[in-house]
Amino acid sequence: MSRTLGRPRNATLIIAVLASAAIILVAGVAVWRHLGGAGGDAVGERSNVIASIGDAIEAADTHSGRCAQGLIALTGDAAGDTLDARLDELETCGETARDLAEQGYSALDAGAGLSDSPLRAAYLDAAGSLMSVYEMQGDDFDVIFDMLHRARSTEAPMAPLRSDITYILGNVAPDIAAGQQELARARDAYRKRG
Repeated sequence: MSRTLGRPRNATLIIAVLASAAIILVAGVAVWRHLGGAGGDAVGERSNVIASIGDAIEAADTHSGRCAQGLIALTGDAAGDTLDARLDELETCGETARDLAEQGYSALDAGAGLSDSPLRAAYLDAAGSLMSVYEMQGDDFDVIFDMLHRARSTEAPMAPLRSDITYILGNVAPDIAAGQQELARARDAYRKRG
């Protein structure tokens, strides 16, 4: 006796309807969470917070790299008026690092808003930690500048200071790298899940 394909059984129809409903529910929850549901921030708000804080971090990082390279370069073979001019350019590295950190803290305060998103809080915390490392590096820049200025004013050679300067700057390098990694992880989590 051959069976012909006919109308599906009621149990098959019920299973198909339930499976379709489950798929629709999962897709709906994913879209809802992406759009800021479940206590997260809306996509546009996340983008604004990430952009403003990212700009502040980038400014502090750029300044940090420029000053570190400039201070080390002073221990090279520059002499006379060129050395004096370069030293003058780098005199405010510490002060500027602290000013940029204050601007970064202001961006963090503005970014905090009224959100209760735990991912935003983690992102702001990571950004604040990294900003504090850049702020403390300003003190290192002051110490290095004073060493170089003292050597220049006594006409002592600056080349022997290179290892001390590299050591001082090297102490903060792992903290900056770890802070940047943590910030990237927190930013990605906040960007994806709000």
